[in-house]
Amino acid sequence: DETVSMVVASRHIMFECGKYIIISRLLEGEFLSYKSAIPVTAKTEVKVNTRKIISSIERTSLIITERIKSYIRCIFDNESIRISSTTALGTANDRILADIQGERVEIGFNNKYLLDALKVCDTDEIKLRLNGSVSPIIIVPDDDNSLIYERSFLFMVLPVRMNWKMKKISAHVKKKEHRQINIDSDFIRLDSLLKLCNAVMTGGHAKIVIQES
Repeated sequence: DETVSMVVASRHIMFECGKYIIISRLLEGEFLSYKSAIPVTAKTEVKVNTRKIISSIERTSLIITERIKSYIRCIFDNESIRISSTTALGTANDRILADIQGERVEIGFNNKYLLDALKVCDTDEIKLRLNGSVSPIIIVPDDDNSLIYERSFLFMVLPVRMNWKMKKISAHVKKKEHRQINIDSDFIRLDSLLKLCNAVMTGGHAKIVIQES
């Protein structure tokens, strides 16, 4: 709890505390105007329980690992948030109720970055502000009507670009006809079975699925 002395010069700044002295060089130019990067309006506003959205993201993130990475897909529409993820381990889907005002939004996020922000929100309810699928999401308190610098918290999380091609392939596969295959053997290797069912493409892929499962 000692007093810290600070001296600012034209190019350097010095901190002195007891017997310690720290000198640092100042950055040239003007500091980034971060406030201008934060959208002041939103096409979609969502009010949701903080604990519920955290739990939903954690459930859909169970099939995402350090070795098998993927984004989470969030759809804000019809008074609900649908959250899903798809990896080599399978597909996870969840849905929670929310108060949604504005346009429908389908957007992807890195699950860890979104959870990092949500877990330090200190209110029971939060407000999510969105401006489409490629703009960042803004997280503020539910009762927020204050200026940027007066808020108790404000988080901005950038989205990830979703793989729309995979989405179309997934929809196409669901329409395909199911076939029954007879296996004339009492035993079959699990990796061979996965390849036979077209669940994986290679033996290496099958090994990862088996180990992670």
